[in-house]
Amino acid sequence: MENNIKNAEVRIKIKQGAFEQEVQRGNLGREKIMPFDANTAELLSAAECLDREDDFSALKIRPEQYRKKDGEYGIEVRQLKNPDVIYVHQQEAAKRFLKELRGFGLLADVVGSGKTFEACVILSELAARGKLKSLLLVVPSQVYDTWITVLENYFGLGVGALVKIGDRFDETSLNGVEIEAVETNGGLKNRPKAPIIVKENDFVQWNEGIVKNLLFDVIVVDEAHNLCLEEGEGATAMRMLSYMMENKKLVNSTYCLLLSATPHEGSLEKMFRLWYFIRCKGGNPSDFAEKADELRSGDYRKEKEYFKGHICHGATTVMEFIQKVKHEEVCTGTYKAEFEKYLASLKPKMTLEKLKQETFGEQILVIDEFLSKNDKIYADVMSDVANAYHNGVLRSIMIRQPRPAIASKKFVKTFFFLPFEGDLSRYLVTEGLHGNEGGNSNATIDLFNMSGDQAVRVGDKYYSLRDYVWKYKGYKDYSKAYAEIMEKVIHKIGMSDDIFEKPDSETYYSTQIKEFPLFGSAGDRAEIPERMPYETELVPYYFNKEDNFTHKLNLVKGLLRKHADERILVFFDYDDRDNLVWKRFEQALREDEDFSSRILIGEKSRLSTIENDFEAKSDAILIAADQSLTEGINLQKSSVIINFQITTDPLSMDQRIGRIFRLGQERDVIIYSLANMNELEGYVLAYFSRIGLMTSNNGDATIIAGSNNDKMVTIRCPVCKKVSLISQEDYDKMKQQDHHNLYCTNTRECIDYGKLSR
Repeated sequence: MENNIKNAEVRIKIKQGAFEQEVQRGNLGREKIMPFDANTAELLSAAECLDREDDFSALKIRPEQYRKKDGEYGIEVRQLKNPDVIYVHQQEAAKRFLKELRGFGLLADVVGSGKTFEACVILSELAARGKLKSLLLVVPSQVYDTWITVLENYFGLGVGALVKIGDRFDETSLNGVEIEAVETNGGLKNRPKAPIIVKENDFVQWNEGIVKNLLFDVIVVDEAHNLCLEEGEGATAMRMLSYMMENKKLVNSTYCLLLSATPHEGSLEKMFRLWYFIRCKGGNPSDFAEKADELRSGDYRKEKEYFKGHICHGATTVMEFIQKVKHEEVCTGTYKAEFEKYLASLKPKMTLEKLKQETFGEQILVIDEFLSKNDKIYADVMSDVANAYHNGVLRSIMIRQPRPAIASKKFVKTFFFLPFEGDLSRYLVTEGLHGNEGGNSNATIDLFNMSGDQAVRVGDKYYSLRDYVWKYKGYKDYSKAYAEIMEKVIHKIGMSDDIFEKPDSETYYSTQIKEFPLFGSAGDRAEIPERMPYETELVPYYFNKEDNFTHKLNLVKGLLRKHADERILVFFDYDDRDNLVWKRFEQALREDEDFSSRILIGEKSRLSTIENDFEAKSDAILIAADQSLTEGINLQKSSVIINFQITTDPLSMDQRIGRIFRLGQERDVIIYSLANMNELEGYVLAYFSRIGLMTSNNGDATIIAGSNNDKMVTIRCPVCKKVSLISQEDYDKMKQQDHHNLYCTNTRECIDYGKLSR
């Protein structure tokens, strides 16, 4: 605080204060002038008093009390290196959820951080306060058994305590569950006396008439991002939960825990229904019916206008939000004067008024150029953008923390398969990569043997490409030097229009490669490590229009032999329904005696047994046959993932990694990803690599990847929510032609919707 004597005011930097919360959420990072008078002092004193008396000011259960004791349930010490039973970040999430959100909101810590344990700590705290007489758990089938195990065994509920309910209740006895009639000012409500767990696909089949009279003290919904859907099961589930929240409000018990690592998939617009449900304590049930906004309640429309215009600054995606806030900060905020000086220095001279006549995209280009020349202002602006996003958009309805420190490390290796036609028997000469070592500034690379031990010749010496880069560049510049080689090889081979249908492919890849993750800022190392944190390998291969499979298969067989005694997960692109690559992959392994005995098939129908089967087989190759193995299920007995195909959905890519890179993983994790550069997966993997989707630990890259950027456009089917990522250029062309590829064909309902939309 700075005393402004002339005006008798106090300057307060509002970040996380208690005043003007609605203003604060939309204007974080800006300064407000507020009088510090007797009224303000009284409010401060009252706030301190409330904190002292707040029942949620601290956790009642000490972490060590969860330990397993003789003959009692509890949590075993999960890691010898870390004796904590409930980790610090889980304690913090539980405390903040109760104190800041008052027990109603979203637990949104990133994939693998232990949100189930966080939720169970919250449930335990509510129970310790006598607020948990009845409980409803609505969870996906993938994690159904996990929730039962964690609650009944680890958190002491007792084996068999959870009542498992299917797709219907008996109207009189509620499937044998004892019912307590509770008198409310809305009439008698039925409160089940036993805790109930139900799979989400069964929950939506419940009779709405019964649901309208059910009362639960606490409701828990896992994978709550499904509730954002405006149609289908997600919309039905949200409406039924809204009915239950109406009953809970009658008895002033609004405790509701929603869990999701991916609360909005990059689309802020899609998150509104979840935001409205939380902010309005369940909202109006009729607002979750399938109808136009003008037919919804006034509260719904008012909240949506506030959310879009104030909270989201008029943006519909995270990427657009970043640009909007950045634009406001530079053009109308703290840095306006500095920006105007910069515009005046340009040739030809520019003014802010003249710049605003340009398109928004062109204005952003000028703003980015200004920020690139002013490191301090850039850092301040991006800090304000982050505050507006985290404290404005997210904090009002959720607790979201960075990924906690995990004992294991993550190593990411990507393979880009570069197709070519013609003769490659000639050598490629690369110049100037290692100076004048031994009087020779040139190196030759054998394109046929880029993955071999004699890939590079310098004079009369041969090196693997990895050893060559290490010898002449070392750890500090390793990834940058390898990127330079990739660019030179791609330029030399070229990207023929006959193979690469997308124009300017070489320019696109060159741009992405230059910004691939760098490491080694800590300085040089004496010896090349066995694994780098992030490595890319370019694999040239003869193009065969009829076969885009064999070259991948041969490389993956080498990886499987390398990890012969380890459990391995193999993922595919599950949107490719007409060409079941996983089936072809399975057949190829069954015909090879090196792998035939190691195969396990993971599919939705086998979810209940696959974890045990996987754990029982120490060298298992688990082929994920469908999307069900990418979410919810815990497969950390493995430490190796192979992405045989790349999905266009960034959230699905992150979820794959989350199956093994999570709390409790005791070994280092290796992620291999393979992509053909002439297919969509190649462009997508290059983009994912550039933004650090697989190397980042904070989860933000995943969310931003789900947003439109200047090169790639995300298309989501409004019916089934399938995600596709295509280039901006292709999208613009298809939109002009109203091309059929803009419309989803995933289900019959999608096809019918597409016909109506065209």
